[in-house]
Amino acid sequence: MKTILFDYDDTLAETETIALGIACQNMNTLLANRGIQKEYTDSEYRRKFTGLNFRGALKVIHEETGLSLTPEEVNTAVEHQNTTATLALGEGARPTPGANELLAELYCRGAQMAIVSSSARKRIWACLKRCGQDRYFTDERIFSAQEGEVPRSKPDPYVYLNALRSLSISAENAVAIEDSLPGVRSAVAAGIETWGYLNGEPGNEETTERAQELQAAGVKEVFSSFDEIAKKLLIR
Repeated sequence: MKTILFDYDDTLAETETIALGIACQNMNTLLANRGIQKEYTDSEYRRKFTGLNFRGALKVIHEETGLSLTPEEVNTAVEHQNTTATLALGEGARPTPGANELLAELYCRGAQMAIVSSSARKRIWACLKRCGQDRYFTDERIFSAQEGEVPRSKPDPYVYLNALRSLSISAENAVAIEDSLPGVRSAVAAGIETWGYLNGEPGNEETTERAQELQAAGVKEVFSSFDEIAKKLLIR
């Protein structure tokens, strides 16, 4: 079986509604304090920035609005987002239906697994503990795009390339499971076979559109539930 590289937010756990809601509030406050006349709704922010961490969102907003921050100000804003989101997710994160059952089965079979995320390590650990998933991963098997000399959000492939190097595996011996367009682009750019997880109601217009976007970005297969993913993984 190939090494399984899981995205975390809205893949293994349902976190994005909470985290992106907090990010939206923090971003709107930052924009208002800088005199920029732009205010996002939660739904608008989610559509635009799902799959990007706060640093990545700041880069997009800089390009669109001219918001200018020094590197120190960016780091302060990112740290504030990480702290507020981690506190909230430590109380509100929930495992995605079927995810814990799949992790338990893979763990019992000795499968090699890792988490590859744009989120901060502390936030990931808070969610893992809240969701009862911390027993399946060690710190050495968690990879955050917010670490390294130059932190980079997905869709940059850096975090996946770093995971491959650290785990001493080739891209051909890994499979990535991602729910967002930036995440898929990151994994595909690293040369990894990538599966799309929709985490939404099958058949509705939004989920169908997202499936098409993920397929266009290079996913090999698209799944609507962890039961479907389990059936595929456990027969490989």
